[in-house]
Amino acid sequence: IFVDPGGFSARGAEDRARAAAVVVGSTPSSEHILLDVYSEKDTFLACCRKVVEFCSAYAPRKLVVELAGQQAAFIEVLRRELDAAGVHVPIEPVKPGVKAKEVRILGLEPLFQRGQVFIGTGANFHEFKTQYTQFPRSARFDVLDALSYLPQFVRRAPNKTMRSPADRH
Repeated sequence: IFVDPGGFSARGAEDRARAAAVVVGSTPSSEHILLDVYSEKDTFLACCRKVVEFCSAYAPRKLVVELAGQQAAFIEVLRRELDAAGVHVPIEPVKPGVKAKEVRILGLEPLFQRGQVFIGTGANFHEFKTQYTQFPRSARFDVLDALSYLPQFVRRAPNKTMRSPADRH
């Protein structure tokens, strides 16, 4: 599960960044399935509770949580909420680094171009699809930002070569 807690500072394109979480399942053949998505302009606590709900439903291997500024407080609240729910999932804080958000998001492009990302259906995926189709001109890209950490955390399939689009059909 990849989480961007958002924030409460003002931004030019919106009044504040939204919290976002993306549940991703991966297959042994390096395909990634978006199982669930959360994107709301909400409190840290509401986001924490949604992440706990996802953890209870999906039993993830790891939580990857963006850590920048006040987001350290989010991780502490998340740990408490997970403990209170009796859910044990390792949390890996990740710093955005010096790369701009848009540059990190562009790192997803090879996975999509190779057909390695599959998107679920339902109303909760509408925001993701909107952000994906309108990037980089979309007003928000919080879901894409949360998902942008996927390339650095995916497990590589042992001794597998990448299949070309022609080989997949």
